[in-house]
Formats: sequence, structure tokens, C-alpha cells
Amino acid sequence: MVKSKQKREHVAWRDEIQAKFNPTGTAEIRRKPVTIIEEKYKTDDKFACPFCLSQHKFHEYLISTKKGIHQGLAECPECKNKCRFTTLTKPFTPEEYADHLYGQVRTGIWQKIPFDKWKRRLYNIGWASRFWTRYKELKAQEIDETPIDKEQEKQIEMDWDAYEQSHGGK
Repeated sequence: MVKSKQKREHVAWRDEIQAKFNPTGTAEIRRKPVTIIEEKYKTDDKFACPFCLSQHKFHEYLISTKKGIHQGLAECPECKNKCRFTTLTKPFTPEEYADHLYGQVRTGIWQKIPFDKWKRRLYNIGWASRFWTRYKELKAQEIDETPIDKEQEKQIEMDWDAYEQSHGGK
């Protein structure tokens, strides 16, 4: 009996349209609380998908779940890729966008992007030359990185040996 009573109370507590009485004795209906997302972001603005650069209103990116709107992820209505709200709403410059995409290369970002549409949109917003300049710089830096010197290598080996000894290794 106790379990069923607790269950009823819990269901009533979670009921968003349940009426409750205020101190004056009149009933007031509980309204659905405003989500964190609606408070934090301006929902009338358009945002560009970080994958395909398509621009849509904020509410079109929201993911509906059984429990309401997903509080952390957004899904592009066009390419169906998911990203965090912080990434979606971050105002990128072409150089920052190049850094962002280059940082995602190992996650298969170029397979997630519809390249022909993306390339056209990048050109249409006027970012193409600045983006590719920065992206090529990042690729060149990765290729030109010098190997670590002997002192750094010895320090790494000493640190590794100390780690193995402290964790019961050989």
C-alpha cells in the first residue's frame, strides 16, 4: 500500500497541469516550466548548422524526446547531424570555424558533411578564402611539427617508469 501511495504522489507531483491550492484557498493550475533552452537562447534568431551551414530557426533544431525537449543536443533538420547547443549557438569567424572543423577531422567530420552544398554555402557567406587559408595553415603545422628532442624523450621515459612503479607495473 505504501508503494502505491508513493507512486500516486510521485505521478501527481510530476503532472504539469495539475491544479494546486494556494494559501488563499483558490485553485491555480501549474504551468509547464520554461525550459533552460528557451531561457538561455533567443528562439527567433537563425543559426547555422556547424556541419552543413544551413540556416534555420532555433526551434527547428530541437530534438523531441519522450520526456520533452532534449536539453543538450540539437539536430540539423537538413543533414540530420547532431551537435551541442553551445556549438550551434557559438558565433564563429571563418578562422574559428576552420579550427573547429580541423579539430573534428579524426571523428569523420568530412563524411558527415554534404560537401557540395557545404562548399557552395561557404562561398555564399563569403568565408571560403579565409576558411581555406586557415585550414591549410593548420594542415601545414601538423606536417611540419618537429619530433621531440632527446631531453623531452628522456623525461617522458622517466615519467612513464615512475608511473609504472607507482601502479605496480614492471
